[in-house]
Amino acid sequence: MRPETTTGPMGIHRLLRHTVWAVRTVGLLTIACGVSLGCGDRKEGSGGASDDVAPADTDQPASPSEGMPADAVEQPDPSGDPAGAVKPGADSVTPGDELIVEDGDAVAPTLGAECARDSYIGERGDVNLYLLLDVSGSMLAPISAEEDAVTQWDAVRAAVTSFIEAPESSGFNLALNYYPIQGARADCSAFGTCAANVSCVVGLCDVSFLLGELRACDDSSQCPYVVDLGDGELYQEQCRQPGRCDNDEYRQCILDEQCLDGGVCLQHNRGLCPGETSCEPSVYIEPSVDRTVLPDSGATLVESLLQREPDPYGITPTHVALAGAYTRVDEWRQAEPGAKSVVVLATDGEPVGCALGDTPEQVRDEATSLTYGVVEAGASSGIQTFVIGVTPDVSGLPDEDRAEIEPILDELKDKLNQIANRGGTTASYNVTVNDDATAAFVAALEEIRGQVLPCEYVIPTPDTGAVSYDRLNVEVNTEGNSLVAPKVTDDSECVANELGWYYDVDASTQSPTRVVLCPSTCEQVNAVSGSRVDIVLGCQTVVRVR
Repeated sequence: MRPETTTGPMGIHRLLRHTVWAVRTVGLLTIACGVSLGCGDRKEGSGGASDDVAPADTDQPASPSEGMPADAVEQPDPSGDPAGAVKPGADSVTPGDELIVEDGDAVAPTLGAECARDSYIGERGDVNLYLLLDVSGSMLAPISAEEDAVTQWDAVRAAVTSFIEAPESSGFNLALNYYPIQGARADCSAFGTCAANVSCVVGLCDVSFLLGELRACDDSSQCPYVVDLGDGELYQEQCRQPGRCDNDEYRQCILDEQCLDGGVCLQHNRGLCPGETSCEPSVYIEPSVDRTVLPDSGATLVESLLQREPDPYGITPTHVALAGAYTRVDEWRQAEPGAKSVVVLATDGEPVGCALGDTPEQVRDEATSLTYGVVEAGASSGIQTFVIGVTPDVSGLPDEDRAEIEPILDELKDKLNQIANRGGTTASYNVTVNDDATAAFVAALEEIRGQVLPCEYVIPTPDTGAVSYDRLNVEVNTEGNSLVAPKVTDDSECVANELGWYYDVDASTQSPTRVVLCPSTCEQVNAVSGSRVDIVLGCQTVVRVR
């Protein structure tokens, strides 16, 4: 949370700006088929119209190598073909054959005309992205110790705007939401209770307030900080009288200090309930800007970003906000099972608030534990969570300040990594907030875009009958070669320089909606302009055995 104080009679303004900036920035951690090889009709999309493709002449080999001895099949040529390219195999197969590719085999059998039924041009499903942005008070911290430095929020906002306007983002369905969502502030009686775990503020610890923490007190013994002002001068944090800013009657300040935007802190005789953070997941389900396709509605998203500012009193109830986001994403998935729907969380702090505990540390630990549980539940239901961590650049700080702050940053990064890992995306992206922050944030979003748009293709709906998951094959068409990619069990069986694919879910227990190319196969498709993937229905599935 951002303090209102900029100067003060008690000497708070003499606090090292570096220390205040760095501690605030870490989110209050210290405080709280073109050539389809004899396949029949090739169609576009799911049950799309058939192309005018003449039936294959079964008197002719289905590929240049068909009918040749296995040892005569041309092997990959790293100097000429795309990386990892695999040539068609030697043997055509007929219905009923057991189609097995042994581990280590460089080629797969081709699909003969006599077994093929329908071939569909593979279509990648839509991508739905729920972008959840942290607008807690700490996002108002500057990106550096320079007086004219922009805030972390300014950097994030510029980066998201660049992502929205990038041509490469065209086709994304993007929803945008912010957290926390604050309730109304209200007056209260002295030392009364506003709500669970929210104190009525009648006194404020001044250093805590400057660092962004609203710590209520009734005497200075309840204020924890002793600050070294330099030259051996120490300042014991004081409990001071709060007031209201004349330019915002609901904004807390410390009496005799200046408010933001030059406002004056006026005395009042009432306590004040801080804006209570909404702790109900249902509040976070509906995005500020609902799912909209890029670039058509980019202006609406940008306008939302321009109008939004972090709340100086906002905390980071990450588990609550994510639970709401998952509810909306799950609605998308149920309505459009062939689409890819994910959550991207961008935050500068660890989970804080909307949790119970006897001490601030216990509340923080419980909030973190709840967040881990929520993202694990999301991942188990098939919703990936990407995390972008926004952390300060401490390279220019004095050695003693760095030594104090770096362990805090390491703890934050570890927690964000765990959130990403439990959310099915391995690790978080760290954006160091400095003059290059916007470019770094855009780079993180672009890398996420590359992962969100993997080689996943919608399983087509045949014109008649139902899909048989043991009679589905994937052909990779690159530079005039049509290569049958063997099926593997899952991503753990994908091997570099070998073709392969797998279903998005276990076909023995669930109904797959997509086929997923192994990474090296995906790279091969993406590396060659004009490459195409065909989904072939009717031939016994070619399987690679490890």
